[in-house]
Parts: sequence; structure tokens; C-alpha cells
Amino acid sequence: MIRILRSSPILPAALLIGFCANLLFYGKPLGLSLPLFVLLFVVLLFYIGRRSAVDPVQRNLWILAPLLFFAAMVAIRDNPILTALNVLAVAALISYLILHYAAGRVGDTGLMPAVLLPLFATGKSLLTAVPIMKETLAAPRRFRHNRAGLLAVTRGALLAAPLLFVFTILLALADSIFADQITHLLSPANIRHLFSLYSQALFILAISWMATGGFALAMENKDHAAGLNGLFAPLRRFHFLGFTESLTILTLVNLLFCSFVIIQFRYLFGGLANIDIDGYTYAQYARRGFFELLLVALLSLGLVLGIEAFTWRDSKQQFKLFNLQAGLLIGLVIIMLISAFQRMRLYEAAYGYTELRLYIYLFMIWLALFLIWFLIGLFRRPDRFALGAQFLVIAFLVALNLINPDAFIVRQNIARYQAGGDLDVPYLESLSADAVPALVNATRATKNNQGSFPCHSMTNGDFSEICDTELAQILQTGLQERFLRYQDDSERAPWQSTNLSRWSAYQVLADWFP
Repeated sequence: MIRILRSSPILPAALLIGFCANLLFYGKPLGLSLPLFVLLFVVLLFYIGRRSAVDPVQRNLWILAPLLFFAAMVAIRDNPILTALNVLAVAALISYLILHYAAGRVGDTGLMPAVLLPLFATGKSLLTAVPIMKETLAAPRRFRHNRAGLLAVTRGALLAAPLLFVFTILLALADSIFADQITHLLSPANIRHLFSLYSQALFILAISWMATGGFALAMENKDHAAGLNGLFAPLRRFHFLGFTESLTILTLVNLLFCSFVIIQFRYLFGGLANIDIDGYTYAQYARRGFFELLLVALLSLGLVLGIEAFTWRDSKQQFKLFNLQAGLLIGLVIIMLISAFQRMRLYEAAYGYTELRLYIYLFMIWLALFLIWFLIGLFRRPDRFALGAQFLVIAFLVALNLINPDAFIVRQNIARYQAGGDLDVPYLESLSADAVPALVNATRATKNNQGSFPCHSMTNGDFSEICDTELAQILQTGLQERFLRYQDDSERAPWQSTNLSRWSAYQVLADWFP
């Protein structure tokens, strides 16, 4: 492997990646830098593969579509939580691309190996880079012959250091111009600059090291994912639960869930009248038990996954009975998710949308689809469960990006306000640049809407008191403050941090406040 790589472009490509990463990322907010970096990485990966006569596995190249999509969304969306999720998705998909470039099939691993695959790829890349760096950067023979002389020069320099320090102080005391030059050389600004150069060098080295291992790992015609799956195979064969014990656990849990679901049907389909009859207010019912139900759903999923993995079944009848009980449990959990969704809907109707509530809405839908896919896997294709789970995770993140959470929240809350509800103006003002076009439209739509709202102060930017004024005026004041901040940021922001949402928001506000 190492002999083949000595003449390959892996190390130059890795160094190029390191220097470009420093140019794009070091000390700069994310933006256009990430899609450019990912595009460069993919181009270099295929270039190295071509030079090394390693063909990519065609069936795994679908990874490129979500990888480039999530990288591009970092340069499009400004929401910080969404940006963090997109960056994590990019990192995970790069690890999948590396490990499945030349061998294997995405989705052939189990669920736990698929979750751990990015960590495995990171550690494997770090270790793979060691022999390659050592072999490629091996010193020439004449340099080895002069190694003793180089060590002697180093020892001499170390011994001379204290003498140079003393002589420098004495010479500085003897001549004021020399002292000024030394003072300037050792100024805090120069020291910070030297420290910055040192930090950038370490950053370049770290990225180049990782890229070297990653490129080399991708060129190996070896199914690393299958190897990781093999590490978990003994656990799958470790059946410490008997069939009777597992069936008893599932039966008792199903009885408990059935009793809960029977009671819930009254509230799910009886409307608000049943809530008032039992003495619960609208808000109390909406709040009560939502997170508990969500936690029950997650724990139930873990329970079924664990029991399915560690239960001994030695006949078709036992497999069928187990699947029926597990399927019943999944069905009851889905009903409880519907109950939790109904509670969140009532809570949102009472208090409006927030980012967390929107994410929970989508997560509940995703979890229900995940449970349905697990149910299909029990009876049909258990070998494709991990692949389906990966697609569902990708679909969840794609949906978040396409919805544009901040703009969606503004539109929904303004519509709720116009229908007679309350409006949390400070929260809307705190949203990212993604919300600016929607806030401008809301300002136009709420002209002459008089009411009592928290007043936005132009001096300190807070909402310290309640004023009787137009909602449009409050929103416009907040947008004007935001425009002034964007003006300052646009003058200082580097091109690497270019973000379509921030740029669009600035252009919209520039037209709004000429």
C-alpha cells in the first residue's frame, strides 16, 4: 500500500486541502467557504482515484447529492442551529464517501455501526496517515548523513540563547534606536501575529494530516464498513434473553400502553369540551405530558431494538409471535405520538410557533416514519433497516432546510396575530437573517394595526416597556437596527463568509431604508 502511494498525488492534494482550509475557514464565519471546500475535496478525491487506478463504486455515488446540498445550504441559510446540523451532516457524509468510495455498499451495516461510522472514519484516517507521512517524508540519504551535524548546530543554538538574551538587553541599553527596534519587534501586535501564524500552521498540518489519511483510506479496496459491522456481529449472537421472557416483557408493556391509548382516544377525538369537563384548561392540557410522551416513544424504540437484538428465537412461530408483539408495541407508540402531536398543536395554537416547537413537530413526524420503517423491517427487509434510517435522517434535514424555519415562524405567527392571537415581538426580532424578508412583508401587512406591544428601544436594543403603538412601527424599528448592524458587518466580512440569506436580507433592507 505504502509503496504504491509514494508516487501518488495524495500528499500534495492533502497539503492543498490544508492550505485551502486555512484560507477558507481560519478565523472566519462559515458561508461560501464550506461548499467550495467540499467541492475541492470531491474533485481531488476523484483525481487521486483516477491517478491511482481506483474506480469509485457507482452505486455509492448518490452520497454526493446530499453532501453537496447540505454544504450549499450552509452558504444559503443563516439559522445557527440549522447551520450546525448541516455541518454535522457534511462531516458524516464525507466519512461515508471515504469508506464507500472503492468498496462496500452504503446501508449494508447495522444501525449502530452506521451511527459510529463517522467516528470510525476519523480515527482510521488519523492512523492511516502515520505510515504514509513517514514514508513520503522520509529524509534523503545525504540529509541523514548530516543529521549529526544538524543536531550539533541545534545544541549550539540552545546554548547561545541565554547569551543572546543578555547581549540584546545590554545593546538596547547602549543605543536607543536599537532599543526601539527591539521594542517594536517584541510588541504585543507582532507577538499576536506570530502566534496567529503558528496557530494557522498547526491548523494546516491537522487538516492535511486528516486529508492524507482520508484520501488513502478511500483508495484502499477494502470494505471497512463491513469490518466495523463484524465487530458488532458477536453482540448480535449474544442472546441472553429467552423467548418467553422477551414475549412477557412486550405483552406487559403492550397492556400498559393499551390502557393509556384507550383513555387518550377520548381526548384525541373528543375535542376541547372533554378537556374542560375534566377541569384542565386549554394551556394545561397542551403542556401536560408532551415531553413525557415523546420520551416514552424514544424509550420504546430503544426497548424494541434491544429486545429484537438479544432475544433467542429458534422457530418460525417464535419469530412470528415476537414480530406481532413488537408490531403491536410500535403501533401503540405511533398512537401516542399522535397524542403528543395533538398536544403540541394545542400548545402552538395557544402560544404560537418557536424554533424549538417547529423542530419538535418535524421530529415527531420523522420518528413516526422511522417507527413505520422499523415495522416494515420486522416483516419484510430487516437487512435494509439501516439504509432506510439513513435516508430518513437525510430527508429530515432536507425538509428543515427547505422549510426555512425562521421565515416559516414569522409567517405563521403573523397569521395567528391577524386572526386574533398574541404576538411575541421580541422573539421575532431575535430570529436570523432568514426571517428578514418575512419580517419586511409582515411590516407591510400590519400597517395601522394598533395595540399594546413591548417597545423596541433604539438606544439599547431591548424591549423594556409596553407601548401603545403600531406593530408595523415596532417591526420597522427592529429592522432598522438590524440594517445598521448588517452595514457594519458587510464592510468587515471576508468573501469566504458570504451567505446568501445575509446578503439577501441586506439588499431587502437597503431597498426598505434607502
